[in-house]
Amino acid sequence: MFGGLHSLLAGDAVPESLRPFRQLLRDHVSTTWPLGPGDELLGEPVFERRHYSVGAMARLLRVEATALRDKLGPDLSEFSRRKPDDWALFDARKAKSALSDLTAQLTDGQFCECLSLSPDLFQDLAGCGIPDEARCENDRGWDVFAGQGIVEQLLLGAQQVGRLAPEWMPLEQAAVHLGCSPAQIVERIRDGRLPWVGRHLKRSGFASILVNLSGHDGGEISAEMFAQSQGLTFSEMLSFFRKDHSPAEIAKRETGRKDRIMLTPEQVAGFHESFVSFRRLALAHGLSWDALDQRLEGFGIAPIDGCLRIYRKSETGPLLQGVASTGL
Repeated sequence: MFGGLHSLLAGDAVPESLRPFRQLLRDHVSTTWPLGPGDELLGEPVFERRHYSVGAMARLLRVEATALRDKLGPDLSEFSRRKPDDWALFDARKAKSALSDLTAQLTDGQFCECLSLSPDLFQDLAGCGIPDEARCENDRGWDVFAGQGIVEQLLLGAQQVGRLAPEWMPLEQAAVHLGCSPAQIVERIRDGRLPWVGRHLKRSGFASILVNLSGHDGGEISAEMFAQSQGLTFSEMLSFFRKDHSPAEIAKRETGRKDRIMLTPEQVAGFHESFVSFRRLALAHGLSWDALDQRLEGFGIAPIDGCLRIYRKSETGPLLQGVASTGL
C-alpha cells in the first residue's frame, strides 16, 4: 500500500536519518490496521493485538458481518461504521465483553469450526491439555477468544507464507515427518525447539500454523534458507561465513555459480551456540526493534565485525536469557 516507502523503511537497520519517518508510519499503521501476532509491521513481528476488524471477527465466529456490526453497537466508532468490513476496527480489549454471548460456552464442534481444528487434531491437543486455557469456567464449553489466543501465541514472530512450498508443513504433516504427535509439535514450538514457524496467509486458526523443518531431520540446510530463518539477508550470512570460517572453504563451495552453500547440522549448532541474530534476540525478549536497539546501545553491544545484525552471545550477556542455544 505504501510502495517504495514501505520497502525503504521495512528493514531492521534503518539509517538514523529515516527513523523518525519509520516511527511515524509505524504509529499510523498500528492504529489503523487490524494487526496481531502472526502479522508484521514494517517487517517487525507484532507482539500484541490492538484491534480486530469486523470482517476477520465475522469469519472467526462464522457469523454475518452485518449482524456483528449491530452486535458491536457503540464499540464500533462512527469512523469504522463507514469503512468496509475488513477495515472497520474495534478495540480488541473490549471485544470479549461485547461479544461474550457469541464467543463463550461453545460446543466442541463449534470451537473446532471457528479455529479450523480437525476432530483428530482437537482430540490430540486436548489429550495433552493444550486447549484447557480456552475452557470456560465450570467446564461450560469453550471460549473462542482464548482459543484464538493460543493460535496467536504459536504464531508470534511467524514468517508470512502466501504460497505453500514443500518445506512448510501444517502441524499434522510435521508430526508425521518427525514421528511424533501434533501436540508434541505444539510443545516444541512453545519451548523453542521448533522456532521456524510460518503463518499461511490464506488459512485461519490452527490450519494457518506452519512449521519449517529444514535441517531438523539431520540433513543439511542451505545458507540462504538458514539466513531467512534467522531474519538475516543472504549477503550478511555470506559475510559472516567469510569472516568467521575459512575463506578457502567458502570459495571452494561457491565454485560453479549453481552450487549452493550447504550447512551441516554441526555448523548450524555452532552458530546457535555462539551467535544470535537481531530478530531472534528481539523475539526472545518480546522487544520492539527500537527498544532492542536502545538496550543494545545502552549496554554498548555492537554486531560482530563485518555484519549488521549478528551478535556474539558472550557479549550480549543479560539480554540473552531465554534465547535457545539449539534449533534454527
